Amino acid sequence: MSWLNKYSIIFFDVLDSTDLEAKRMIKRGVRGNHVIVSAVQTRGKGRNGNFWHSPDGNLYFSIVFDHKNNLSNLSQLSLVTSLSCHEAMQYFLNDKELSLFPKLFKIKWPNDLLLNDKKFCGILLQTLPCMDVHEDKIINYLIIGVGMNLTNSPKNINYLTTSLKEEGIEHKYNDVFNKIMERFNENYKLWQAEGFSDIRSRWIQNTYNVGKKVFFDMKGKKNSGLFKDIDEDGQMVIELESGVLHKVTSCDVQVV
Repeated sequence: MSWLNKYSIIFFDVLDSTDLEAKRMIKRGVRGNHVIVSAVQTRGKGRNGNFWHSPDGNLYFSIVFDHKNNLSNLSQLSLVTSLSCHEAMQYFLNDKELSLFPKLFKIKWPNDLLLNDKKFCGILLQTLPCMDVHEDKIINYLIIGVGMNLTNSPKNINYLTTSLKEEGIEHKYNDVFNKIMERFNENYKLWQAEGFSDIRSRWIQNTYNVGKKVFFDMKGKKNSGLFKDIDEDGQMVIELESGVLHKVTSCDVQVV
């Protein structure tokens, strides 16, 4: 089944944020599965409330649906989404013409995508509980925001960024969007039916920093250790200098 049979698409020329629009829709009582797309965002946000540069030409969308699974599985779903974006990009990279160029797509835990070691895509997961007056129960809606630099990227920030166009890869906006949604729909169905094992295996094969020493920030405190693995809950497993294995659910990670 095509993903278009499952989701309705809502397009905007300009929005403050596709995530904010998703929240407004849920609070108004709009139900069902939707994908909200905007050509421009004026208040796009990344993790930790950071501003997401959102000019025309790039891809910004939010997937919103009733999340009937355990909320403790959200770490896994973050990886489902980043893997889906990676596989969509790899699909285009496998074109015969592009295979002549040395390109490297990698996933940076938990939800960034890198191209030649530079960030070009970010993902943000949020949940919003809402009372369903018809069924008299709380529904947990999941909002998955995706921002991908197709044609341009910001340069006045403290990490390297790029876009597909800047790296010599140009594809039609709709083709990239459709392929990401296609892979997400398939991977989400697989995750629901068979669990996290296959997703986890494919994710690890394409990660940027596994096996490397990383610095990570938790609650304002700097720590370091060796990124060993992703556990069955989607958490990062870090071996500290003491040899103790420490699990991280969400933090900022930098490779040494």
